[in-house]
Amino acid sequence: MQRKRRGNALLLSVLFLVLFIAGCEKIAGVKRIKRMEINKLAPDFVLHDAEGKIWKLSSLQGKVVFLHLCCFSC
Repeated sequence: MQRKRRGNALLLSVLFLVLFIAGCEKIAGVKRIKRMEINKLAPDFVLHDAEGKIWKLSSLQGKVVFLHLCCFSC
């Protein structure tokens, strides 16, 4: 009897997980980010640095750009 309950609980857990993951794939109103392609221009975007200066990717065209995005939440 207890073995059957464990089997049912496992089956329900797996089913829930599969449905949850499938639902996350298609959240209404959310645009998926396209994968970058080799030899294609990156889409233009704007960032603000810690001093409030605005950086636009298109203004750095022809230069090497290295973005290091990190978050310290200690």
